[in-house]
Amino acid sequence: MLPLRLMAAAGTLSAFLAVTPMSALNAQTPQQDSAGRTTWPSVPRLPTRGSPSTTTTTSTSTPTTADTGRLAVAADSGVVRDMSLSNLWEVRLGNLAQQKASNAAVKDFAKRMVADHTSMWGQWTSLAKQNGLPVTSTLGTEQLQSVSSLQAASGAEFDRAYMSAMVQAHQRDAGMLQQVASSAQSAAVRQLASSGVATVQQHLTMAEQVSSQIGAPTTVATNPTAPAPTTPTTPNPTPDNNPNRRTTNGNGANPNLRADGKYVTEVSYGHIMETRLAQMAQTKATDPQVKQFANQMYDDFNSWMGRWSDLASKSGYSFNPNMGPKHQEKISRLKKASHNQFDRTYLEIVIENLNSMIPYFQKEGHQAHTARVRSMVDQELPILRQHLQVAERLNRSSQASAK
Repeated sequence: MLPLRLMAAAGTLSAFLAVTPMSALNAQTPQQDSAGRTTWPSVPRLPTRGSPSTTTTTSTSTPTTADTGRLAVAADSGVVRDMSLSNLWEVRLGNLAQQKASNAAVKDFAKRMVADHTSMWGQWTSLAKQNGLPVTSTLGTEQLQSVSSLQAASGAEFDRAYMSAMVQAHQRDAGMLQQVASSAQSAAVRQLASSGVATVQQHLTMAEQVSSQIGAPTTVATNPTAPAPTTPTTPNPTPDNNPNRRTTNGNGANPNLRADGKYVTEVSYGHIMETRLAQMAQTKATDPQVKQFANQMYDDFNSWMGRWSDLASKSGYSFNPNMGPKHQEKISRLKKASHNQFDRTYLEIVIENLNSMIPYFQKEGHQAHTARVRSMVDQELPILRQHLQVAERLNRSSQASAK
């Protein structure tokens, strides 16, 4: 349910794609166009799960369970909208690929994408309708541009471009769905995200297999061919003090975020890497305390990963969800660690990472041009210091036991 992130070959929209997941979406009516620009409901943020509510109400009646559920879904309205449009984008590209692909395996893959993402699109739009949220079939500008770009390709070129886009989209979405499944306000949104993780991961495996067959790259370091949907924000009368400020230049990009592109991308890579390292430690660590530490690392970095990756993909800076070679090397290093050395290797890598990440946050993070980036740095920095202290303590204990 978080925006799927495929990156985009920009270009002017030459023709609007006529293929859609179902007949109801074939035409863009004025009402649909208007819905695409509708400001989504602005609702108060619900208390964090497990924390006491501080919200007061002027109503004399007690909110019902249904009212609470609708409020929670409304709080996640950006996620619901983005996931609806992401699935719709997948369906439209799948329909296009069934028409234009020259390779039988690509056609079969596209057919599967249309079937599965039509079903997922229906689930997300149904959730929106049930909770009074607007539904639109109007794709975003970058999504339409990516469709138009693929329309201009043909033959083997089309096959490779389509499959490359699919690999990148599903790489991103698997992580994003995992994040939403644990961090969304609404139980219904968390459940729908959780149910989609296995499907998206299966799609990724299929996409990588087909890409290998036709010689398409399974990792691309340049801008992705499929754009991530953007979550609408409520205008703020004092934008200079708004962490979510979206001042744009002539190209539609936030100039401050563009200036912070390298920083947010590096932080995003570090968070993705820490999440993957923690996933391995959750299953392979032998010391219960190390396993517990890995669980906490996964929870924290997985909850942060989505927002950094989202900023990185929107900054205009080259973003590759597979990270860089230095990050991959550390993951490989942990994979190769023997059973007896796994815990110490994991802790040593974490200590090494945090010892470089904390000064990076203290200096470059606090000097970021974007207020939202500085705010995220301030939120995470104290927790990073805590994690470093725990990792160092566990490592000392491990060394003493070995002696």
